[in-house]
Formats: sequence, C-alpha cells, structure tokens
Amino acid sequence: GEPVEWVQQYFEGYGQLYAASISGRFIGFIGFGLREDGSVDDLYVRKGMRKKGIGRQLVQFAEENEGSLSFSVHPHNTIFLKVLDRLGYRTITALSVRKGEMENIQKYSEG
Repeated sequence: GEPVEWVQQYFEGYGQLYAASISGRFIGFIGFGLREDGSVDDLYVRKGMRKKGIGRQLVQFAEENEGSLSFSVHPHNTIFLKVLDRLGYRTITALSVRKGEMENIQKYSEG
C-alpha cells in the first residue's frame, strides 16, 4: 500500500535488492549497498508478517543469488541472531560504542 515514489526513493541507495510480497503487497526486503563483498545493509520484514519465516526465505534467496553473505547485527537483536544461527551463521565479534563514560563502551564476542 505504499506510494510507488516512496518505495523507489527508499530503495535507490542499494546496489542490489530482493523484495518479498504476498498478492502484490510488499512485506519485506534484503538490501545490499554498492559494495560487492556480500555485506547485507538491511533486512526488513513488515510488522505483522514477522516470525513467519519470511526473513529466513529472504536470506536463503540472497545466498542462492549472491553467494556468501555477512551481517552487522546489534548484540541485543536476539531474534535476528537466532534466525541467523539457525541458518548456520556464527557471531565473530560485535562492538557497541556510545559517546560518554567508559562503562558505555561494551565489547561482545563469542568464545
């Protein structure tokens, strides 16, 4: 139901984009920037359509078409981390930095 102009403007910054729809209704996308290193810039699934396997399908489709992928994920995004874990992705390291006192700097790593 989004205006076509909004969708076109929003997606202009991506080098590659795969979108999902049901009966012509936009429900999600996976987007890559202009780099060609397999880095995923955004993965989005519309509220109300989440937890139905759509994100997993988008990742799998992108893997089939792009090859090896990499993601930058906020450490507190546990739902998405679980999805990626089920797909065989493992956390290497993540770093969360905020301006302010030293206790606001936290390093997360697996193992």
